[in-house]
Amino acid sequence: MEFKILGPLEVTEQGRSLPLGGRKPRALLVMLLLRHGRVLSVDELIEGLWGAEAPDTADHGLQVYVSELRKLLADGDGVTITRRDPGYVMEIPTHTLDLDRFERLRQRGRAALSANEPAEAGELLRDALVLWRGAPLADFAFDDFARAEIDRLDGLRLETIEDRIDADLAAGEPADISELRALVEAHPFRERIRAALMLALYRDGRQAEALEQSRRARALLAEELGVDPGPGLAELETAILAHDSALIPDAKTVEPQSQATEAAPVGPSRRIVTVLVAMLIPERTSGLTFDPEAPSSITDRAAGTVMRILEHHGATVDRHGRELEGVFGHPQAHEDDAMRAVRAAHEITEALASTAATDPETDVAVLAQVGIQTAEVVIGGADAPVIDAIQPARAIAGRAGRGTTFLDVDT
Repeated sequence: MEFKILGPLEVTEQGRSLPLGGRKPRALLVMLLLRHGRVLSVDELIEGLWGAEAPDTADHGLQVYVSELRKLLADGDGVTITRRDPGYVMEIPTHTLDLDRFERLRQRGRAALSANEPAEAGELLRDALVLWRGAPLADFAFDDFARAEIDRLDGLRLETIEDRIDADLAAGEPADISELRALVEAHPFRERIRAALMLALYRDGRQAEALEQSRRARALLAEELGVDPGPGLAELETAILAHDSALIPDAKTVEPQSQATEAAPVGPSRRIVTVLVAMLIPERTSGLTFDPEAPSSITDRAAGTVMRILEHHGATVDRHGRELEGVFGHPQAHEDDAMRAVRAAHEITEALASTAATDPETDVAVLAQVGIQTAEVVIGGADAPVIDAIQPARAIAGRAGRGTTFLDVDT
């Protein structure tokens, strides 16, 4: 039996998803899983399920839900829910919760990075990130009991991505500049990510672009927070200006990789990918004449929302003005890439519709026209484009109504 919370809640047994019942039994299971091996008091569980205004029957209702979960999980070896004052405790076998596996891989990866073993660290950290199926506890995003944990897990995932990027750069691996740009767009105040983008641009022979990133960071931090960049970013800028040789990977580090490439060249291969194209459409909610240059900051905020959603669902993201492209299945493939794209599209349209991305001063809202296309493409290398799927997805998005999704997905 496996428990999955790094995405929507799911319990599987021999590859089959188990029906978990209504919202409260599912919420109870999440609370017990998050604190497995430790006692949760009855009062904590009741507050999590019903809030501050719990009915008089809440204690009995909790007992009913616990009984239902025990029956559902009865076939799981080593899975127990036991009454222990002042509440209940859930015990599960090692490795059955995806969060625990993620934590162990992450810790091993960070230890390898600290031990100056970047190649091993990168592999471990990638294995940890593969466990993510989307936003953590995605179906409990608005529940009070889950919000703090969701924020913590989002932070851990981002730190793990940063560790993986640092490991790859330290190992001399070619950087995915489009991924780094998307991360900077989504997390503009994370100096560690911006530093990685600067270093990747410099190694790619784009010193001017690297220094421009430093200038943008300095301006953003001064304007929004009234502070200067940290010493790490400042030192990197100085090193780039000085063409410091330490910024380039040692030849001994990259030599085995190039030798391996010569011995076993990577030829073109075919792969099924799913591409989501979201076209951001700003419009005035009052019906007044629309100035296309006025809402740039609003569309930027909406684009950041879309990027975060696509990233949560495992897409490789690129942005071209008001158009965002999310590629599912390259370079990392998952069995459910098509469904990930569909779920991401739903979240995008819901998020933009619910917030309306409206600036009361400019009276502008941003909606998205979303198109999804699956296609068999020829992949020639890790950075190969997937134009064969992007162009049809763009055409499909162009036919979608505002705030709607058109798709051509073979699931």
